[in-house]
Amino acid sequence: MADGFIDAFLVWIRSAPLMSSVNSFEFDHYAPLIVPVNNENLFFAQSSYLTDVSITLKELPDCVRLLNQLGSQLYSFTVSIVDVCVGNIDITSEIESIYCCNLKKLKMTIYRNMLAYEKYLIPLLQHLSSVKYLTLLLAIYITESNHFVDGFHLERNIVSYMPHLCQFDFHIRSVLKKSPYIELDTIRQSFVKRKSVDCTIEYFNNRYGQCHIYSLPFIGNRLDFISNRFPLFDNKNTFINVTMLLLFDDVKPFENVFFEHITL
Repeated sequence: MADGFIDAFLVWIRSAPLMSSVNSFEFDHYAPLIVPVNNENLFFAQSSYLTDVSITLKELPDCVRLLNQLGSQLYSFTVSIVDVCVGNIDITSEIESIYCCNLKKLKMTIYRNMLAYEKYLIPLLQHLSSVKYLTLLLAIYITESNHFVDGFHLERNIVSYMPHLCQFDFHIRSVLKKSPYIELDTIRQSFVKRKSVDCTIEYFNNRYGQCHIYSLPFIGNRLDFISNRFPLFDNKNTFINVTMLLLFDDVKPFENVFFEHITL
């Protein structure tokens, strides 16, 4: 009943005449939306002045379709993507047709481990070359290499494609199966052009490894699959703004003192 009402309300509001004068749209980030596959059925049919959008979408193809529809009118885009499975859909041509030449602010959040990062997300980011302020909160399952995402990777595959970039904030968690052992300083040294950055690496008994790289101050509010070895309570209070934790006790069980510390 509630979902049906919300869907009906959104259909009405998106095509309502009042939207013709609206330049900013923000919708509850706990309610993922779907963008119609047919571009003739525009998501914002009456919104030729819409420049700022903050929204949660169900899948990456929804994000690509919306960027195509909004095009050059878009100035600021904040998007959370819930489902990272692209399936058998090939969205390469849709990504290549995006023309958001006035997009200056981009914030993208994907907390589920993404398999299509190298195939689709990197080309998408590379295509948004006008961005000046970029924020990425990503979880990536690496399938095409044996390296965690590091500073060299970001510079080579993202930053170098955004010549106008002024500010880049990020928290990226990359996951590797059968990951080789890498020294923490090796990751740190890859950020030769950025000083306010740090990282953590964890290795689990199931032969998986994960690396968190993040700009400082830490911008995220959640941490996923952290073990007892994660420096959650460091002296610098790096993660003081984190409000959501997903714990993984593959290495060592979490004891009472850990939960007592959280409640302080």
